[in-house]
Amino acid sequence: MTERLWAGWRMAYLRGASESESAGGAGDCLFCSLAGQDPSSRTLVLERYRHAFLVLNAFPYTTGHLMVAPYRHAEDLLSESMEARAEILAALANTVPEGVTVEGRGGDA
Repeated sequence: MTERLWAGWRMAYLRGASESESAGGAGDCLFCSLAGQDPSSRTLVLERYRHAFLVLNAFPYTTGHLMVAPYRHAEDLLSESMEARAEILAALANTVPEGVTVEGRGGDA
């Protein structure tokens, strides 16, 4: 890719994150705060499952960026129980019409 990827609408989010970190909020987990929210257009939480929830990215690079986030902090998908893995993969299969990219964030992401 030779072009610089730029999403100017993210600046309010980035500036807010910087202010939060300087106020000592760096340890807060976005997904933990969303996990307790009811599905709504305000929270962008679309659906809740027993082990995970489906949420839209508030500042996506592309339209329709969905995330399936487990409630439990885990090193990777294989660290989840068999039941949780099956639920997460079923949620992916049921919500992605044309393709999926699976990423994991471990550690202090």
